[in-house]
Amino acid sequence: MGKGQHHVTTKQELVKRYNRINTIQQERQGQSRFLQSRNLNCIALCEVITSKDLQKHGDTWVCPISDHVCTRFFFV
Repeated sequence: MGKGQHHVTTKQELVKRYNRINTIQQERQGQSRFLQSRNLNCIALCEVITSKDLQKHGDTWVCPISDHVCTRFFFV
């Protein structure tokens, strides 16, 4: 399928990465909590090119080709 070698992460590498992430998070606790609220809501207003790839799933439109979608506004 793909070219090149695939690397399977070992348990030691996962623990090392997890510990590093926890250390970074502990260092950041003194910083401001801007945009870190549990009741934060966001919505994007996008422009979409009409194509046969555009699909509707219930109330949600899905376009698998990112070049056919342009985000015009992102409201927070």
